[in-house]
Amino acid sequence: MTVVLRRILATAGVGLALFGAAACADQPQNEPKASASPTKGASTLADKKTTCDAFLALSTDTTNKATPLLAKLQNGEQDPAGALGAFAELKTVFADYATKLSAIVNNAGDAQVKSALSAELAAVRQAQADVDAAAGDQAKIQAAVTTYYNGPTVANAKAACS
Repeated sequence: MTVVLRRILATAGVGLALFGAAACADQPQNEPKASASPTKGASTLADKKTTCDAFLALSTDTTNKATPLLAKLQNGEQDPAGALGAFAELKTVFADYATKLSAIVNNAGDAQVKSALSAELAAVRQAQADVDAAAGDQAKIQAAVTTYYNGPTVANAKAACS
């Protein structure tokens, strides 16, 4: 059970890092657009490079935020209070990732990248719903995180950006 929990936590960490990277990249992406909007118009979509750069940055940032939280979750038997706090923070990291990824998807101009990122966003939202439905049941939480991390959506999104 401990090995499975560690794997799930590691997977969750990677996913969260992806969320964080997109979140950070999304704001800078929007700022240049705001200043360029009189020239290009508000409906101008981002090109593939801009979209992918934002997604990859979000992914990296999310992974960096999630990794220490996953380590705390793995030590849940020794520090239950720390694991509970880490779980709450992890849920926030996932929520931020989903919000920022949604903005990237909405601004994506390349159809293939938009499709891959949309699938990633749907997988993240499903993982969030599954974790919420688990109501604190560690086995169900692990199953939800493992299903997300073992799924193909992150790899497919990265492949669409290569």
